[in-house]
Amino acid sequence: MKQKLLLLWLISIVGFTSCSQDCKHPNYIGNDGSILEFTLSRDDIKYSLPVSNSSITFNTGHNFDFNGLIATVVLSDGSSIHPTPESITNWKQETTFEVTAPDGKTTRTYKYTAIESDHYDDILILRTQADVNAAGNSKYKSVLGLTIEGVEGAENKDKIITDLSPLNTIEKIQHSLTISGFANDNINFENLETVQVIQISSDSLKSITFDKVKKVSSILIGETYSDNLKNGPSCKNLENISFASLTEITNDLLIDCPKLTSVKGFSNLEKNDGLIRVIAGSYSTIATLEGFEKLTALNSISIQCPNLTSIKGLDNIKTVKGLLSFKMATLITTLNELSNLQSIGSLELSNCMKLSDISTVSKFTELDDLLLHSLPVIGKLDWFSQLKTINNDLLISSIGNSRDQDVVKLTNLQGLESLEKIGGLLTVLRCNNIENMVGLNNVTEIGAITLSSLSKLNSLNGLDNLLKINGQLLISGTKLTNLDYLNNLTDYGNIKITSNRALSNYCAIKDLLIKKTEYSFVFTGNKYNPTITDLEEGKCNNSPAVN
Repeated sequence: MKQKLLLLWLISIVGFTSCSQDCKHPNYIGNDGSILEFTLSRDDIKYSLPVSNSSITFNTGHNFDFNGLIATVVLSDGSSIHPTPESITNWKQETTFEVTAPDGKTTRTYKYTAIESDHYDDILILRTQADVNAAGNSKYKSVLGLTIEGVEGAENKDKIITDLSPLNTIEKIQHSLTISGFANDNINFENLETVQVIQISSDSLKSITFDKVKKVSSILIGETYSDNLKNGPSCKNLENISFASLTEITNDLLIDCPKLTSVKGFSNLEKNDGLIRVIAGSYSTIATLEGFEKLTALNSISIQCPNLTSIKGLDNIKTVKGLLSFKMATLITTLNELSNLQSIGSLELSNCMKLSDISTVSKFTELDDLLLHSLPVIGKLDWFSQLKTINNDLLISSIGNSRDQDVVKLTNLQGLESLEKIGGLLTVLRCNNIENMVGLNNVTEIGAITLSSLSKLNSLNGLDNLLKINGQLLISGTKLTNLDYLNNLTDYGNIKITSNRALSNYCAIKDLLIKKTEYSFVFTGNKYNPTITDLEEGKCNNSPAVN
C-alpha cells in the first residue's frame, strides 16, 4: 500500500513510507530501491519534481526563495533513503541521495539538483490559484508555453483562479498562451512582450490588456475558436480589448464578444496576413471600426456587428486578397469608406438591411466570389455592370424562414450583362420575387447551378447562351412549365429536377438527355417526370399525374 511521509527539514522524523510493487507507479524500478515521488512545498504551494532513474531536478527561476521548503517523498516498499531529507537545510545545494532496497544490499543513487533559470523549457499548465502562485514564485521571465485552466463558479474553491498578477514577471512565451475559466474581470499581462498565439475564453472577463506585445501569430478570443473548450466558457461579458503596441498579426485575429465596445485597442496594427473576424452581439455598442486605420492591405476580413453604423476605420484599405464580408450590419447604409479600395478577392454582403450604396466595391471586372444574402434595398445588380468573371461562386439568396423570402426585391439578374463565366456554383435560393435569369445572357459556362425555392420563377430566359454546366443542374420549387432556354446546352455533369409542380415540358434538352443516358438525370415530384424510354419515344411534353 502506497503511503506518503512528510519530511520537514525543520523537524526530525526517522522512518520513510514505501509502496509495494502492486502500486505499479511509473517510477517503480523492479526490486530495486526507488524514489517514486519527490515534492517540495511551502504553505499551499507544491512543486512536483521530475524523478528519473538517477536524478531529481528542481527547475525554478532566479531569485527563488528556498527557505521553508517541505519535502514529501514516496519510496518503493521496504526501501530506505540516506541522507534523510529532514537533514537537508539547503535545497538550493546539490545533494546525492542513496536509496537502499528491501534486501539491505542493493542501492540506487539519485542526484538532486536545483536549476535556477529565467526560462522554463516546458509548458506551464496551471489549474488552481495555488499553481499560479507557485509559478509566480519561480519568477520566470520566459516559458515555452502557458495554459491556465480554471473553473468559474466551481464548488471546489481550489479550482477558482482570480489573480494572474504573480505571472507578471513573464516577458516571453515561445508558443501559446491559453486562458479559460478565469474568474475575474480583468487580465493584464503588463510585461509580456513576445507570444505566438493568444487564446482566451472566460465568462467573467470584461477587459483584456496586452499593451507590450508587438507581434503575434494569432489572437483568438471567444468560444467559437476553441475546439477543446466547446460548451465551456465564452467571452460573453468582454467589453474592452487593448493591444496598444501591436503592429503585426501573421495569421488570424478572431474575436467573438457579444458586448464588445470597440476595436480601438488595435490602433497601431499595420499588418495582418490571415483573417480578421469580429463578431459582436446585439448588446455590443461597437458602432465603427475605428482602430483599424493603419491597415492598408488585408488577406480577408469579416465583420458581424448588428449595431455598426459606419465602417469608418477601413478608410485606408487598398487591397483585400481574399474575402471582404459584412454580415448582420443592419444599420449601415453605405460602403463609401472603402473609396481607396483597389482590388478584392471575394465580396459577401449578408443581412445588411439598410445598405443602399455599394458603389465603392462595384468597379471590379473580376471576383473570386460574389455572395449576396438578404439585401432588401437592392432591387437591381447594376453596381456589378463591369463584372466579367466570377472564378468561383455567385450566390443570391434570402436567409431565414419563409417570411423572409420576400426580402430580396430582385425580379431577375439584370446588371450582370457583362458577366461571361461563373467558374463555380450559381445559386439563387429562397427569392420569392425572381421571375427569370435575365442578366446572365452572356454566360456560356458555369460550374454548377442551383435554383431552389423560387416561387415566381416561370422562365429560364437569360440562360439561352449557356453551353456547358460542368457539375450539377438542380432546379427545385419553381413555377417553371418548361426548360426552353436551355436549348443551347451541349454538356452537363448531372441533372436533378424536383418539386416543380407545373413543369411538364423537357423538349429543349431531350436530345442531350438521351445522349447522356438515364444515369445522368433525376426527375421527381414534377407535373411530368419522363424516363429515358419516354424521351427516346419522343414523349418529352406529356402531362400524367404527379408521381
